[in-house]
Amino acid sequence: MENRTDNDLLYLCLKFVKTEDRAKSVMNGKLYGNTPEYFRNREKETGERGQGDANELVLVQEVFNLALMNDGKPFFEPPNATVKIRYREDDTKTMVSFIGLSLNDLEFDGYEDGQEVYKLPFTDEDCAYFSSTFGAHCVVIHGPSLQDMLKKYEGSTGIKVTLGKVQYYPKNSVERAARFASPTDDRFFLKDSEFAAQREYRAYFDMNLPENHIVNIGSLEHCSNHLEARDLTKLRAYFG
Repeated sequence: MENRTDNDLLYLCLKFVKTEDRAKSVMNGKLYGNTPEYFRNREKETGERGQGDANELVLVQEVFNLALMNDGKPFFEPPNATVKIRYREDDTKTMVSFIGLSLNDLEFDGYEDGQEVYKLPFTDEDCAYFSSTFGAHCVVIHGPSLQDMLKKYEGSTGIKVTLGKVQYYPKNSVERAARFASPTDDRFFLKDSEFAAQREYRAYFDMNLPENHIVNIGSLEHCSNHLEARDLTKLRAYFG
C-alpha cells in the first residue's frame, strides 16, 4: 500500500456518519465510498460546497490574456477564459474520506498524574460544522492500525490502495498543475485551498466503485470506537 501522509505520524482518523448503525458498520470494516463524479454532481445539484465539490479531480486554470498594443493603442484584446481538465477514467474510481490528525496536530492541555495531556484541535463550532456537513456520529480510528488493515486488504485483493493526506492549493497554482499532470496518483489528493479546514486524509482504491458503495477491509473493532460528533472536544490523549 502506498502511504502519502507526508511523513507525519497519522495518529487518528475520524469518519463522520449520519447514524449510530452506520458508525457500527464502519467499526466492522465496511467503509462507505464514493466517486469524484458523485462529489462534483452533489455540489451542482444541491449547491452544497463542502461535502460536494464541483472541482473534485478537476484542474481549473483561469487564463488571463494580455491585450496587444500598437503604438500605444489597443490592437487586440482576447477574452479571458477558464480551462477545466479531468481524466474521464477517474470519474468512477473509489474514494473514502476521513479527517486525519497527526501527533503534531494535538494541542497541549496540561498535566495529570505526571502525564502530558493533549486535546483534539477542534472547537464546539468545528464539531457543529462536521455534524451538519458530514454526520452527527463520529468513528475514531487509530491511524497506524487503519494503515495496517488497508495493507492487508491490498495484499488479499490485489487492488492498489493509496492512503494520503490531501494537499490544498489556490487556483492557478503552478505546483498543483504539475502534480495533477504527473503520471502518479497525485491528482487524487489535491483540493482547493478553501477546504483546508477539513484536514482530509483519503483512501483511494484503484477500482470502480462497488454497486453498494461498500469496501470491506475487515473489522476495525480492535482499533476504533464511536461517539457523537459534538463530544469530540471531550477526548484527551495521555502521554508519559
